[in-house]
Amino acid sequence: MRAPMSAMVQWVRRLCFATSAVCLVAAVVPSGAHADPVSDRPTVFVGYAAAAAIHQQFDKVGGVAATAEPIYTGFPEALSVFGNDLSSGRASTYYPGATVPGLGGIGCNQVPGVNQIPGLCPVPAYPLSVTVPTTDGKTDASSTGSQTIGAGGPLTITATSAVAHADRVYASAAAENGGAKQGVGAANAAAVLAFRKAVALATGGPLAAAKVQADAADSNSMTVGGMQATSRVSFPDPKTPALLVATAQSVANGVDLLGGQIHVNSVTTTSVYRTDGVSPPVHDNTVTVSGVTAGGQPAVIDNNGITVLGANQGKPVLDAINNALHDLFVATGSGLRLVNATAPSDGKAPPAALSSESFAAACGKGEADGLQFFQTADANRVPNGGIFYLNATIGSACTDASASPQRGLLPELPTIPDLPPVGAGSVALPDNSGSVATPAADTGSAAGGTAASGSNRAATSKQATTGSGGRTLGSLEASFGRNVADRLGWLYFAFTFAFVALCLGTRLFMPARLPRHR
Repeated sequence: MRAPMSAMVQWVRRLCFATSAVCLVAAVVPSGAHADPVSDRPTVFVGYAAAAAIHQQFDKVGGVAATAEPIYTGFPEALSVFGNDLSSGRASTYYPGATVPGLGGIGCNQVPGVNQIPGLCPVPAYPLSVTVPTTDGKTDASSTGSQTIGAGGPLTITATSAVAHADRVYASAAAENGGAKQGVGAANAAAVLAFRKAVALATGGPLAAAKVQADAADSNSMTVGGMQATSRVSFPDPKTPALLVATAQSVANGVDLLGGQIHVNSVTTTSVYRTDGVSPPVHDNTVTVSGVTAGGQPAVIDNNGITVLGANQGKPVLDAINNALHDLFVATGSGLRLVNATAPSDGKAPPAALSSESFAAACGKGEADGLQFFQTADANRVPNGGIFYLNATIGSACTDASASPQRGLLPELPTIPDLPPVGAGSVALPDNSGSVATPAADTGSAAGGTAASGSNRAATSKQATTGSGGRTLGSLEASFGRNVADRLGWLYFAFTFAFVALCLGTRLFMPARLPRHR
C-alpha cells in the first residue's frame, strides 16, 4: 500500500516542478504587444448611428412650426451614441419626435402651478420607446411586448419589440414592428380603380377590364410588412482595439403603395462608419431595393420615378400602362422616387443633433435613404385646415464618428443623465486633430449615387478623409505597468509550485531509501 502512495507523491512532485518551469518561462520570455480594450482606444472619440424603417413627416404648406419637431414619426427607430464620456441608446416601435413625449415635462416645468399638482409630476415615461441608461442607472431596457398602435385610425402599426443597451463597452438599439397600414379614406379609391382597369385593358382587353371591381384596399395609401431598425457603436475587433465602428441598418419588407398597385419586396439601407483617428476614416452607405412591380408588371424605381418594364409586352402595351401610372400619381397627388446613398460633403462634419428627424443634419449628409413617397391631403374643410403633405422615407440609415489620434487611458465614465429627447440638444464630434468641431449648419439632404435597372438594385457610396497619428506617454506607462504586473504574477506561481514540489520531497511524504533493520 505504501509503494503506490509513494509513486503518486512522486508524480505530483514532478508535475509541480513542471508547472513551476512553465510559469518561470512565461515570466521571463517577452510576451509581445498587449492590447487593452480601454487604454488602446482613442483618448477622445464619439460615434453616432441611427436608423428608421419608415420616417414620416406631415407638413402644411407655408406653415411655421412652433416646436422643434412638430409632426413626424419614425417606426421602428433605433439610435445609438457612444463616446469616451457618454453612452446612450434608444429603441422605439413608434417615435413621434420630441414634442409628444416631452409634453408632460413641458407642462410640469413650464406651466406655473402645474408642478404642484400631486401625482401629476413627474409624468410616466413614453410607453413606445425605451432609453438607456435609465433614471435608476440600468444599462439595458426592453419593451414589455407586442401591441397594436392606432387601431381604427389612419395609421395602424403592429409594434413587436424594442431593446436598447448602453455602457462603457458599446451602445446599441434594435426595434421591430410586424406591420403598418396608412389609409387616406376614399380619396385614393377612384384613381386606383381606374388604374387597375387601365392595366387590365392594356394586358387583357375589354373583357378583362370589365371584370375589375372596386376593392376595400383601393383606399390604402401605404402598407408595410415586417420592419426592423438596428444601430450599434463599438470597438468590435480585439485585434484593432482603436477602430471605432458605427453601424445602422433598416429593413422594410412587403411595401405596397396606392392600394397595392405599386409593390416592393424589400428596401434595405445600411450605413457604416469606421475610424481610428489615425488611418483615413471610411464611410459606406448602401441602398438595396428588390422586387418592384406596378400593376403586377415588373418595374424599376430610380431618382426620376418609377417606370414599368413589363414582361415582354410590346411598346404600345407598356406605354398604356406607364401613362395610366402617371395619371394615378396625378389623381392622388403623390409621387415616388429612389433617394439612393449619399456621401458626406465633408469628412469632419459632425452630427448636428441627436435627432432622426433629419438624418442629413445628424450625419453630415452621409446616409443611406431608400424610397421617398409623398402624397397630398386636402384638409380645407376642417378649421385652420389646408393642403398637407405626407412625406414618407421608406428606409433610412446614417452613421457618423470621429476619433483623436492620441491613445491613452480613459477617465472613469461619469454618471450619464437620460438621453436628451430628439432635437432637444446637440452633440459635437471632435475633428481628426482632436479639437471639438461645431455642429454642421447644413441640414439638407443631397441625392446622389447611381441605380441599376431591374428588380434587384443597389447603390453604394464611400467617402474617406485623412488624419494624423500619435501615441501618448500615459498609454505607454499603462502598457509597461501591465507587463510588469503580469511577469510578477507568473514568478509568484513559479515559486509557489516549486515550494510545493520541495515540500513533497521531504521525509514527511517520502519513505526512507534504505530498509529498516529488523
